[in-house]
Amino acid sequence: MAIATEYKHLEVELHGSLLFDNYTDHEVLYDENYLENYRKMSCTTMGHKIAGWRKAYAEAFLNTHDGKLLDYGCGWSPICNLDRRNSPDRLGDWYGTDINLAVADVPHMQNRFAIDPDLSQFEVVCFFDVLEHLVNYKKILSEIAVGNHVIATLPTLQVPILEDNFHTLLGWRHWKPAEHRIYATQYGWVELMRSCGFVYVDVTQMETVMGRLDSTTYAFKKVR
Repeated sequence: MAIATEYKHLEVELHGSLLFDNYTDHEVLYDENYLENYRKMSCTTMGHKIAGWRKAYAEAFLNTHDGKLLDYGCGWSPICNLDRRNSPDRLGDWYGTDINLAVADVPHMQNRFAIDPDLSQFEVVCFFDVLEHLVNYKKILSEIAVGNHVIATLPTLQVPILEDNFHTLLGWRHWKPAEHRIYATQYGWVELMRSCGFVYVDVTQMETVMGRLDSTTYAFKKVR
């Protein structure tokens, strides 16, 4: 596929169903300002609904009643804030990790923030709006144990990006050069995860229904 010179940093695979952004001109800062922006969004009515739904959806994939779940790239982690460990009907224990270590000082993250966590120890590892940011996704996914699950909410293209519709990517709400490093259709995401040893288990458009357009949540199981 021919791409304009200014977008040569985009690597296209699977006939436009999977694109990697290799942009290196500057680095996105996941600092306190970035964190605060997403904290504000999580405090909205929609943010509360989505956090509650994500928590329940992920817990359904626990292998054991008291297994551990990890919110990878958790930011302020509204899910950990919802997790009441003294509740008799709760499932599992939630933990969070983030590139911004200031999250460890958030009150509800006390004893829940994991620095350099061993991903093999978590039955469910969640990437809520995170996996598309990762350059080193292969290494991270390789650390998850066989038999455990990944839950990922991902911006999902409705159609492959080809030469004649490339402009639709540039006008897409999830087009964020340098910040989003992976763009994919549903087929593209499933194939990316398959290449990392996962099989597709479930998919839902619930977050789109709740107002986050083109956001799809997937469940994958590690098989090799």
